Amino acid sequence: MALAILTGLVGGCDATGPDPRPATFDFIATTILAPQCATSSCHGRVARAAGLSFETAAESYQSLAEMGALEPSVVGTGPGSNVACNPLLLATRAGPSCGGESGNVTMPPDAPLPDADVALMEQWLFDGAGFP
Repeated sequence: MALAILTGLVGGCDATGPDPRPATFDFIATTILAPQCATSSCHGRVARAAGLSFETAAESYQSLAEMGALEPSVVGTGPGSNVACNPLLLATRAGPSCGGESGNVTMPPDAPLPDADVALMEQWLFDGAGFP
């Protein structure tokens, strides 16, 4: 029995499993964007850095549309679509920007989003970036 358990662990089973959180806009807006981005000095009602507000789900969706994050070329899996070039992912993921250029600014600047949160947003974009 112990060998079977050990074999399962060594065989590549992920102890954490897939992310159980839903890759939906409502979940992302209320649990990632609002608490992490809609601060008093960044993208809230008081300070709308770059003109963006993530205070509410509706404001978040409007801001994403204004920054080009909902364009067909950077959403979904259709012909010519490249989610890796999505402005939302480029702003929240460290490393080279789309096309391999460096100089990406990771948001939020004081504490970048956890990889799992960025992956959840990426899944939502791959799924077509639906709005409830």
